[in-house]
Amino acid sequence: MNWTKRNSTIVIAVFLIASAVGAGNALAGPRGPHGRFFRDPLARLMLRLDLTDAQKTTLAGIVKQNEANAKSIATGFANARVQLAKDVLNGSGSSVIAADYQNVATYAVQAAQLRAQIMAQMIPTLSPEQKARLQKIHDKIGSNVNTAIAMRFEHLDRWIERHQ
Repeated sequence: MNWTKRNSTIVIAVFLIASAVGAGNALAGPRGPHGRFFRDPLARLMLRLDLTDAQKTTLAGIVKQNEANAKSIATGFANARVQLAKDVLNGSGSSVIAADYQNVATYAVQAAQLRAQIMAQMIPTLSPEQKARLQKIHDKIGSNVNTAIAMRFEHLDRWIERHQ
């Protein structure tokens, strides 16, 4: 592979990874006053539901029960994403990329299942007002996806125009 073709491949790969991460960050919303920890959907949800001290204590017990599993999933997920990024940047074949992506997807499913398990245990402790707030959050999910994606590609189009 000559130098120009390799550089083009690397630029495209970096763009695709950055777009995927950027779209994910755009979907995550603002970090809020609690920093990076609150990029996690479950953590942001706890803040938005304005839990009472008793509810926080109950939720802390639920989370503590699942902490080891959550750490294992988070570590596996992070390592799988790193391996995927490395293989994309190395120009690995599509079968390697597909296997890496499947590994990432497996951890993503495990994380979603764990969040759902925690939510199933938490929902019965919520007040009617908190359940209504949760329903509003549920109804709003995905409302800004297309806008976030369009914004990312607008930035890319401007960059392309400047460098053609």
